[in-house]
Amino acid sequence: MKFFTIWLIAFLSASSNLYATEQFISAGGNYVVYLENDLSESKIGHYLSVELAVTDSSGERLSKANITIDGGMPGHGHGLPTSPIISEVEDGIYVINGLKFTMPGLWQIVLSIEKSGMTDVTVLKFSLQ
Repeated sequence: MKFFTIWLIAFLSASSNLYATEQFISAGGNYVVYLENDLSESKIGHYLSVELAVTDSSGERLSKANITIDGGMPGHGHGLPTSPIISEVEDGIYVINGLKFTMPGLWQIVLSIEKSGMTDVTVLKFSLQ
């Protein structure tokens, strides 16, 4: 664990000014998403941008991946109230723009990540107060 923490700090320091608050491993274990923002601290009714780093399972930055976004409130049966856009700002560093959450409760963001024919899904779950 100590090695991983040191590696993560070195990776993020070398790659950008990204500070990872959480990591999410994709369902199949092929990709890791490091999230800068603590989504549970998001303000309801405000647009926000979220920065994230994406690596493959060996820790290599995943540049030029095709990432799509879905999500919503599973308990309410509705999707995201906006159509967020994700773009790569540098190798393996992506920004999601246009996210907005409209009420308190359990939310999720589903990222479908595809690179070189390998597709995997990462689900970011969080609660808003």
